[in-house]
Amino acid sequence: MGTYIVDILAMTFCFPMALFPALAEMSGGPTKLGPLYSAISVGSLVASIFSAWTYRQRRHGALVIVAAGFADMISYMTGPLLGNTMLGYLASVTSPQTALMGGAILSLGTILLATFWLKPFWRYQAAERDLSA
Repeated sequence: MGTYIVDILAMTFCFPMALFPALAEMSGGPTKLGPLYSAISVGSLVASIFSAWTYRQRRHGALVIVAAGFADMISYMTGPLLGNTMLGYLASVTSPQTALMGGAILSLGTILLATFWLKPFWRYQAAERDLSA
């Protein structure tokens, strides 16, 4: 349950795809749109490539919370769709930059609150593994 809650919070408040066309326009036009859309996938690939260190970690709950805040590789549709709606609306009444900053602040803030609500999840540790193999 903790994994889903933390991921949905991160994706709801900090999934900026709805803002990509406006950000591309502000950054130099349509040629900037492709890199914005691909950045999430490229970031996920890079995070996956460098994730071997997580095998030795036992505090899985803490890792999920940190990953959801900074390097989310899990993709569920509820959070992104809600996030696109929220960020799109916020950008329409303010600006794309304000929407991005507000989304980032809401994401990190709600994840921090969830950390206190999900204390057993934060403290969860995997069973000892035989790493000699």
